[in-house]
Amino acid sequence: MVITILGKSGFLGNSFYKSIKNLHETRTINLRNIDCSKDENNLVNFFANKFSKSNYIINFSASLKPKSKNDIFINSKLPKIIQKAVFKTKRKPHFIHLSTLNIFIDKRTDDYTISKKIGEKNLKKKLTTIVRLPFVLENLKKNKYKSNIKVLNNYLDINFFPFYPMVYPGHIYRPISTHDLNKFLINLIHKKKKLFSYNLIGKKKISMFNIFEKLSKFKGKRIIKINTSFLIKISNKINKNRIIRNNDLLSQIFYIDQTKINKVNLTEL
Repeated sequence: MVITILGKSGFLGNSFYKSIKNLHETRTINLRNIDCSKDENNLVNFFANKFSKSNYIINFSASLKPKSKNDIFINSKLPKIIQKAVFKTKRKPHFIHLSTLNIFIDKRTDDYTISKKIGEKNLKKKLTTIVRLPFVLENLKKNKYKSNIKVLNNYLDINFFPFYPMVYPGHIYRPISTHDLNKFLINLIHKKKKLFSYNLIGKKKISMFNIFEKLSKFKGKRIIKINTSFLIKISNKINKNRIIRNNDLLSQIFYIDQTKINKVNLTEL
């Protein structure tokens, strides 16, 4: 079995690559070397050639903080190009696209969520397995400079602060670990399940303040809790401010409970 991974250099893609490389023949495609300004047909042909011997294509590629045209392209347009390339090959490999549960949360209006929502909208759902992820939280002590918690660590590393204010509660999540995600994907591949959409969540709730509090204890830093729950009433208006909604720390002021997703079938890990 040949598995091709896009986004291997990222947090999730690299973790999955390490877990699967000794089980199957694994190939990777470095998107940094691809000129995304090329004509769509040229890109489709390029990927179709790369996918010719693959049984599975797994797209981990994503820009969490899209700023450039290339970042937006990776989130919004690339999934459709990959899908077209997959169905241009003779083998018709199984395409698994990693997305986000953010697309079901109306209050999430940041550029990442919007561009990922467009990326899904452009896909023909019957031709692709979509795995939508919650917050992915790895071992805090060992991986404190990876993924979304990196910004919190950088904040705590500002040495001249006597204490560190942090909003409470901040966004609320039901996170999963990379271990659970990798196990789920490997099981998906080995059981050769049909094309389907999966919305993953973890078992426990945790707020961004809880995460910050744990990190501060590892570093021996003093923190101050700033309760911002009284700002809920004006959060809808403020959330429209692009500067706030795209800033990891500022966006926490107007917290969003990401565990309250209605009318969506969730798979607990």
